[in-house]
Amino acid sequence: MLATAGTDYSAIEGDVKLHNFMFNVIFQYPEGRIHPYFDAGLGASYFDFSLTSTSRIDDVIYSERGSSNDTVFAWQLLAGVNIDLTNNLSLDIGCRYFDTEYADYKYYDDDDDDYHYDGPFLDFRTFMVTLGLKFRF
Repeated sequence: MLATAGTDYSAIEGDVKLHNFMFNVIFQYPEGRIHPYFDAGLGASYFDFSLTSTSRIDDVIYSERGSSNDTVFAWQLLAGVNIDLTNNLSLDIGCRYFDTEYADYKYYDDDDDDYHYDGPFLDFRTFMVTLGLKFRF
């Protein structure tokens, strides 16, 4: 953010890293050259937050940093088709929907020896289209 002299502002920047651990069940039609499939998965998603807040009020700059982590329930659905190109090579076209519960941003306060839930709640959802080549040994 670019600010000119005498302008008050506030900015929040942050990073979130997700580590997903899923258990999936795949249903695939085995006959022929074309193999449609459907997949459903349940698991957990570990969020790692880091935030930096910067404000300028009356030409005084305030800055605060924080980090937090949370593990929440996650689920996904996949659907697609494998097309055999040769005996060992197939083309995979698919889509995936992935969703998590809300993850809380919490911090530990040494003064009262307790965790506080203050800040953003992250709800992560994504829809992906995939294209790949599979090689079978």
